[in-house]
Amino acid sequence: MLEIFKKKSRTASQMREARAGINVSELQGAIDALTAKRREALLTGSDIDVRAVEADLEKARLTFDRASVAADELDKQIAAAELAEAEAAFASKYQAAVAARDAAMSKIESDYSRGANLILGVIKAVEAANSQVTEVNHELQIRGGAFAAIEDADVLYWRGRYTHLKTRIGGTQLLPTHQSAPYGEPAGTLQAAYDGAWAK
Repeated sequence: MLEIFKKKSRTASQMREARAGINVSELQGAIDALTAKRREALLTGSDIDVRAVEADLEKARLTFDRASVAADELDKQIAAAELAEAEAAFASKYQAAVAARDAAMSKIESDYSRGANLILGVIKAVEAANSQVTEVNHELQIRGGAFAAIEDADVLYWRGRYTHLKTRIGGTQLLPTHQSAPYGEPAGTLQAAYDGAWAK
C-alpha cells in the first residue's frame, strides 16, 4: 500500500493504481468488527482474550490511519500529476502547432513563390497574346474580309468547361512573397498599403 511513496518518481497512472488498492471503508469495517469483538471479550472472555483482541484492534487502527493518510496524499499528488501531465501534453501540442506553422511558412516562401512566379509567367503570356488578339480583331472590324474574329486565349481555353466571367485570367489573385510579386485584388491593395515594401 505504501510502496508507491518509496519511489523517487511516480506517474499519475501508477498513483491511481495504488489509490485504487486502498479501501478505507473496508478498513473501518474491520475496526468496527474488532471493537464489537472487544466488547464481547470484556463481558465473557479472559484478560488474555481481551488483550489479544486489543492487539488486533491496535493493528487495525494503525493500518486504517496509514491508509487514510496515504489516500489523502495520493489524491493530492494524483491531481498535481494530472495537471502537470496535461500541461506537458498541451506544451507538446503547442510546439507541434508552431512547427507546423513554420513549415507552412517555409512552403509559402519556397513552393508558393515558385508556383506564383510560374503562374505570373503564364499570365504575362496570356495578357500579351490577348493584347495582340484585341489589336487584330479591331483591324478586322475596320477591314472586314474572310477572317473570323479571334477569341482570347483564356476565353477559348475555359469555354465549354466554365462560362462564368471569373474564368478570365485577370481574375487571378496571388499574394506577394519575398520571392514573387502580387497579382490581382486584394493582393494589389495589400502591396499598395505597404507602399510596395512588403516583399522587399
